[in-house]
Amino acid sequence: MEFYIREATKDDNPILMELFSEVQKLHVKNRPDFHLDVKVTYEQVYGTNIYEDPKFKVFVAANKEDDSVLGYILLRFIDSKPQIIVQNPRKTVYIHELCINEEHRKKNIGRQLFERTIEFGKEVGADSIELGVWEFNTDAISFYEKIGMKTQLRKMEMRL
Repeated sequence: MEFYIREATKDDNPILMELFSEVQKLHVKNRPDFHLDVKVTYEQVYGTNIYEDPKFKVFVAANKEDDSVLGYILLRFIDSKPQIIVQNPRKTVYIHELCINEEHRKKNIGRQLFERTIEFGKEVGADSIELGVWEFNTDAISFYEKIGMKTQLRKMEMRL
């Protein structure tokens, strides 16, 4: 099957919300203390219309035959001022979500979406691409390491 990468539109929203729901279920299963099992919209999650807000960008991998969405990546450009005097200002592309439909994983789709993310980062003058990943999500961690991402910092907790 051949696919291509394109920018998402509002018409893609129903399938993106289905894929988002898959990711949310994984998080609820592994960390029910942290994640809620609720249906939400992107406007509820991010407080904005992600298809019109210039800080956000969503790319999808679409089947060349029928344009069906196989996976997506949701990005936000962050141009931040230092939080404390000893930090530099930063321009970051933050990956909020990356999800490939389960039946289409391991077909180079995630890698191509990430390559498009790198292009986008260069277009907006970003210094880095960053994301957060839960420790239980070993498949995602393995994928991110294979495409060249490195651990920047480690957030730790003690559950009570």
